Amino acid sequence: MKILNELVLDQLDDIYSLLDSSTELKTMLELKNKIKADESIKKSLVLLEKLAANPYSNEYISLRKELFSNPLIKEYKEAETELYYLTLSINIKLNSLLKEKKGCL
Repeated sequence: MKILNELVLDQLDDIYSLLDSSTELKTMLELKNKIKADESIKKSLVLLEKLAANPYSNEYISLRKELFSNPLIKEYKEAETELYYLTLSINIKLNSLLKEKKGCL
């Protein structure tokens, strides 16, 4: 069992180093800081959160469209999607590794 734990920990170390050097993650963090610094986006996000109680209202839909047409938000969501798929890929690899090694014990 110790061999499996060491193998998984080694793989996790590799994953962490890949994530640390990931341009998607760096881009996403930079964009997040830019979004936080933009007062109009912050106000819109607060309003959107308040309007979320009725997600089918015209005001909510309109504000959501406006936010998602903003280049910063659009680029952030693209980076977020890339990271989601990267994480999904990592999870699939880890699961297959664990399944393979479980049979070897």
